[in-house]
Amino acid sequence: VWVGVPDPETHYVVPLNICGYGRDYVSRVRISTDASVPEGRGPTGTALREGRIVINPDTRTNPAVEPWREEMLRRGFLSSCAIPLRRDNRTVAILNIYSGVPHMFTEEELELLEEIQRDLSFALERIEKEKFMKMTNTAIEKGHEWVLITDEEGTILYANHVVEEISGYRREELVGKNPRIFKSGYHSREFYRGLWQTLRAGGTFHALFVNRKKNGEVFYLDQTIVPIPVGREGVRFVGLGKDVTSEKFLREELTRLKYLDVVTGLPNREGFLAGVELALQKDRDLSHVLFIIDVVDFTGINQVYGTTVGDRVLREIGTILKEALFKRDIVGRIGGDEFGVLARGVAEKEISSLTGKLLSALSGAFEVEGRTIRLSVNVGASLYPRDAESATELIEKAFLALAFAKREGENTCRFFSEEINSMVRGYFRMRDELEEALREDRFLFYFQPFYYADTRRVAGLEALIRLKDKSGRILTPREFIFTLERTGLIRDVEDRMLEKLREFILRHRRRVTVSFNVSPKSFRDERFVEKIREVSKGIGRFLVLEITERLLVENQNYAKNFLEEVRAAGVKVAIDDFGTGYSSLAYLESLPADILKIDMQFVHKIVENPKSLAIVETIIELARRLGMKTTAEGVET
Repeated sequence: VWVGVPDPETHYVVPLNICGYGRDYVSRVRISTDASVPEGRGPTGTALREGRIVINPDTRTNPAVEPWREEMLRRGFLSSCAIPLRRDNRTVAILNIYSGVPHMFTEEELELLEEIQRDLSFALERIEKEKFMKMTNTAIEKGHEWVLITDEEGTILYANHVVEEISGYRREELVGKNPRIFKSGYHSREFYRGLWQTLRAGGTFHALFVNRKKNGEVFYLDQTIVPIPVGREGVRFVGLGKDVTSEKFLREELTRLKYLDVVTGLPNREGFLAGVELALQKDRDLSHVLFIIDVVDFTGINQVYGTTVGDRVLREIGTILKEALFKRDIVGRIGGDEFGVLARGVAEKEISSLTGKLLSALSGAFEVEGRTIRLSVNVGASLYPRDAESATELIEKAFLALAFAKREGENTCRFFSEEINSMVRGYFRMRDELEEALREDRFLFYFQPFYYADTRRVAGLEALIRLKDKSGRILTPREFIFTLERTGLIRDVEDRMLEKLREFILRHRRRVTVSFNVSPKSFRDERFVEKIREVSKGIGRFLVLEITERLLVENQNYAKNFLEEVRAAGVKVAIDDFGTGYSSLAYLESLPADILKIDMQFVHKIVENPKSLAIVETIIELARRLGMKTTAEGVET
């Protein structure tokens, strides 16, 4: 006799236990559950698949046992039967019995064999339930949750060790008692009436219970009570809870921290918004200016100098702002690299000088931990009550002004005004035109060749996106890219242009390398890599993806994974505008790139400025040693 189980990976039956004469038989044969092979069409395989008892009446004549006949006869196994064992309505094991007598197992013995099957299957299910109960009991006893069980009258039947630890009562003191032993007097009769109505209707009850320990101390229990039917014995109520006393006492501290930026000690966005709203309510008759200040490329500071220095810079900015303003003014850190200022009671004639004061204070260089950090900012501003009369609207309009300030370059400030309103209307007009252009397929490529310096042969083409407006005029990215990125249309346009790029390469018999720029939005969108894979099939080696240095520095781990996936598709990677951001040898070593594009501000000066020449030569040598190629931008002749 032996018991085996099917192996789902190999489709063979694995023996678990063997007893009786001829035990080595099991190790000498292979039995499958796969009906497509002879080893799977015997009694054992058939019984496992079909879930029924299968009898081998005579080994000598039964064709179904042909694969094992020789081994069976050698041991005198003249008949056999296979009994499937079931649990949870599925076959989980097989019992094989062998006899030295032919026709030992007949239809007459089938009823007895089925009884054996039922008994063993019942035993398996019982064992499984007992194992489950043992695991459940262990989990309850070893767990960290309050577990209390009562009958339907509320008499305590069980309490785990957590109940003892929290309440101070021993288990023996609780069993047979009512949970009112924990009653603190805090809850009303309506509370308990609702509790019992919910439970007796079969519902689950959840609440924060204010209870009392054996020593009289109050504790807060976040508890869920679940009714569980137990047949003839009625219902049991199981209470599952967590002691939240510490959280309760920490609530006031958490409320304070909710409105505080822990790095600078200034109000955070929520705290700043609340402070501005209160100030507006108090001084409705005065004029106020709300500034949003954005630190340019703060991510680069973190990457180059570390987050410790970055946090010191943020604290220094907070100090500078408070020193530049009056005590009545409100300063807050409202984002990772953004600060908010409400200058209260500012006359219109003072606005220009105040703005200049803020820009001057933040645009200089200052020392942090022995390092000279040079900051640049952009500022957006809105006026109360001219632009808006609520804190939320003031901030929204200041952010809109900030977006336009960023377009004008570093250390600029823009106010929300009629001019900006006009620009906003232009923005929406441009958005509609871009949507229409996408539908009408009016985006196109201009191809700019680049050359090998030694042979002057064409090395490849840079694909430059252009837009043809309704009149046929060609627009450069400077005129539409800002709106394209802001509206989110950039992804749809890039997808369309990538398809065009693929068509262009496939259309030309003489394959040529084509480079294209990736927008910041697409770089941060993980789905973009899938598009690259799709477009590059069969032509990856002719594609070069250009990405700016600043984007790479923002999140080097993400950038590394992104570029590795792009290169895995066969596409080369070029680092654009190299030398203009926070260039770091560390990231060059770790990031997978093929080409460095030297920014034209260095290239234009190499003839007249020896330092620029030295920088360019250094970049070229560095790239060569790192196994990269270089491309010089802005070579006019």
